[in-house]
Amino acid sequence: MTSRMLILIAICAAVWVDCARADNAAGMEAYKNKDYATALTQLRPEAQQGNHIAQNIVGVMYMNGLGMPSNDAEAAKWYRMAAEQGYAVAQTNLGFLYENGRGVAQSLAEARQWYQKAALQGDPRAGAFLKDLARKEEVQRQALSSKPVYPPPVSPAAVTATSQKMSDSDRAKATELAHLALPPLDQSGDA
Repeated sequence: MTSRMLILIAICAAVWVDCARADNAAGMEAYKNKDYATALTQLRPEAQQGNHIAQNIVGVMYMNGLGMPSNDAEAAKWYRMAAEQGYAVAQTNLGFLYENGRGVAQSLAEARQWYQKAALQGDPRAGAFLKDLARKEEVQRQALSSKPVYPPPVSPAAVTATSQKMSDSDRAKATELAHLALPPLDQSGDA
């Protein structure tokens, strides 16, 4: 199974738990029966009134395009409403959006913050996502540290002064070494 499929299964499992606890039985029943248009009609008013479980489920429906076209920005809006009320499932879902730059600007720091909040409340998905995030951050750190570092440019006056003191053979060797140490020029002549 792909990681995307596992994530979808984890989100769906969390929604099933939500369905058992939500106030709107008709909306939850419609969601369970995959009648997403009815579910959205029933659950959106609950979500708009501040029901964090309904907010999270509406977010899941937007994220996965259930009964409507997928809209990650709208999903993020609903997840945030529930997450800011301290709902761990929504905090994990919002962290996922931040980690992957879906509907929000990608921010691993923001993702970590939401995952940590959810993990402290016992959401096992958040703990798993935190481990994956740590690996992703390590890969980024290694990629950044492996970039070559070039010395600062030398002024033309210093080059001229040094060049005048060199023999022709030393100047030729220095020129050869300089070409080896510098990155190749692109078509515009810039490094």
